[in-house]
Amino acid sequence: MQDITSVASLKNAIQVLESEHILKRQLLKEQFYHTCEGFKPVNLFRSTLNDITSSPYFTVNSLFNIIGLVSVTK
Repeated sequence: MQDITSVASLKNAIQVLESEHILKRQLLKEQFYHTCEGFKPVNLFRSTLNDITSSPYFTVNSLFNIIGLVSVTK
């Protein structure tokens, strides 16, 4: 930040800082909301399930398990 030498530049600097403060407060509120939503049990379960099912090992293991079940039942 530059040196403030007049009342007008001081007022301008205060307005800029207040605007930044309002923006940062809004971003913090949004982040807090998203964090709280992420810790809800349903969302934790959904996230864990998505992590498991998106794993390449899960699809390969599931395929082998299905093949094994089909071959045993025949």
